[in-house]
Amino acid sequence: MIPDSKGRKNPSRLRNLPAVLLAASLGPLAAGAQTPDECPSPPQIAGELVRDINAIRAEPRQCGAIHYPAAPELTWNEVLFQVAQRHSDDMARRDYFSHVTPEGLTPGQRAANARR
Repeated sequence: MIPDSKGRKNPSRLRNLPAVLLAASLGPLAAGAQTPDECPSPPQIAGELVRDINAIRAEPRQCGAIHYPAAPELTWNEVLFQVAQRHSDDMARRDYFSHVTPEGLTPGQRAANARR
């Protein structure tokens, strides 16, 4: 559990963790990088993000009286990334926002279809 500035452990603070890590990975872009050479590539950003997430997962956590051991490392999955990117593109193109497509396809179904 990540304590807040007063030392309180608040599980709601973890909700923003992916966004914070992504923002940290995009630091050079936010800092006003001017040329493509100064900007990290998408694979670099993904690698840094996975590295940072794994560093957090490597630490055991305490939530109230419940102790959670360190979690195993994550690895990048390019197939799942492509599935997610296509879904994101589809939502933008067809102006909707949902885990489920208008046709009813769930994330699990989209992933299973990509592996065929």
